Amino acid sequence: MTSISTIDTISLKKRLIDFHLEKIRDLSMATGISQPTLRKIVSGQASPTIAVLCKLIKVLDLSPSEAGQIFLTSAYVDGGDTGDANAYDRSGHQSASAR
Repeated sequence: MTSISTIDTISLKKRLIDFHLEKIRDLSMATGISQPTLRKIVSGQASPTIAVLCKLIKVLDLSPSEAGQIFLTSAYVDGGDTGDANAYDRSGHQSASAR
């Protein structure tokens, strides 16, 4: 099994709702980050660069611990004998994206 970093998109989306930034346009205006980049991050398709991460942390008023929980979530990938990748969270449960 290989460990990879993923984004906890559910926690991120909850935080965006808490700050009334659930629309990508509004989040883009608040952070100065492009809408396509934000769409990829919020959907979990891309990880933020350090510069983008710093902007998101500031706008969403995240503590270091909260930022780590959202943006540095570990998942484990098991290719098995067939080469099919299955992702698992820290507790060993198959992630929703792998089902």
